[in-house]
Amino acid sequence: IYHTLGLSRAACNEHDRAIRYLLTALRYARRSHGVDSMRAADILYDAGTSYWYMNEYEKACEFWSACLQIRILHQPDDDVSRTTDSGPTEFEFAKTLFNVAASHCAMGRYTDPRTTACLEDARKVFLQYSDDEEGYYLEAANCSFYLALVHYYRGLAVGNNPNTLVRIETEDDVYEEMTAELARVKLLESASKHLQEAGTIYQSRWYSTTSAFSEDKDGAPTGGPILKAHYLYLQGSIVNALGKPRRAIGSFAHACHIYKSNGDTYLVYAASVLYAMGQLYTNLQDDSLALKCFNESLQLRQKQLGGDHGAVGTALFELANIHARLNNYSIGIDMFQEALRIRLLTSGKDSA
Repeated sequence: IYHTLGLSRAACNEHDRAIRYLLTALRYARRSHGVDSMRAADILYDAGTSYWYMNEYEKACEFWSACLQIRILHQPDDDVSRTTDSGPTEFEFAKTLFNVAASHCAMGRYTDPRTTACLEDARKVFLQYSDDEEGYYLEAANCSFYLALVHYYRGLAVGNNPNTLVRIETEDDVYEEMTAELARVKLLESASKHLQEAGTIYQSRWYSTTSAFSEDKDGAPTGGPILKAHYLYLQGSIVNALGKPRRAIGSFAHACHIYKSNGDTYLVYAASVLYAMGQLYTNLQDDSLALKCFNESLQLRQKQLGGDHGAVGTALFELANIHARLNNYSIGIDMFQEALRIRLLTSGKDSA
């Protein structure tokens, strides 16, 4: 009963109340069925989901990881079996792997080897049964999208110093030593490949054959528009990181338009795209367009996040740098001072 009450509260988007019921249900399940029972695993999974929607990603990861460990214990010896009387289905197991990886990404753990391993293992399961179940195709596409995101951030993390040697895992699961410059390119190209794989499935399976932007009966976007905006944003980021900024502009602009067209909820995403475009134009030494993008990003961030948010400070800092470069020192100083105030407020005086 407690489990069902928790699920009902979650369905009403009352995840804080759902958690209380689910934690109580978990205590009863552990007493009645055992700490490592599948009943406990199911409740751990649902609690992780509610923590995810509350943006408590560390707790979500903790509960999904605990669920995963139990489901591993109950995996059938015959790994081709899709269901068992007491064990998890293949889909449940793969979905848990995916959720653990997604929580890692939400916490910025892109370089954690477990993130990549979970996504790759989940993707293999989803692709194995994709011909039988439509949902498996979309789950496989989601894994490919996250793999693109992971490889993109890993590519940025290794840097591009031609004199630094790093070891990365190749497509054949073999570690190779190479320069950071070469490793960066390989990882970014891998990100592009995974994103294309995701895009192929999204276009053929997710979107309507007549329109990429489907709406419900009330005219609200269903999933297609925002999914495509996320795709375009990442596409632009990868292309830009590969040294093709002018090709990235179109993807960024299209993503920004979609975000701004779908309500206030997505204006923070639009602000992030505009910030990326500002950095792109700065690198192209087009200060006029850079100022325009950073200014709009700043306005959206102030509106959605408030004047004391760290993201507001970063936009102010970029604007101040451009004004200083254009000899507009009085404007630049005011912006530097405001950026400093926000940094000290959010990070403290001892941050460095």
